Amino acid sequence: MRLDELRVGDNFTGFYLLRNIMMKTSKTGKPYMAASLADRTGAIDAKAWDYPGPISPADAGTYSRLGLRLTCEPQYETNKLYHK
Repeated sequence: MRLDELRVGDNFTGFYLLRNIMMKTSKTGKPYMAASLADRTGAIDAKAWDYPGPISPADAGTYSRLGLRLTCEPQYETNKLYHK
């Protein structure tokens, strides 16, 4: 699925360029990954909660097949998408 077609609540699988990968720790001490996913239609900021790997900052700049569910933090009314 192209990133410009995504809506909150969508489950999607596709090949996306991984950018700006950072491994972080939540307030509760659990690992999570923050990254930017991109395709030819745009980019989206992503977080994978309780995520110990296997994707790491060393994978930045590579394409990976990902299966995800798009959710949105309650304070945002629209998808956090931006286009190139």
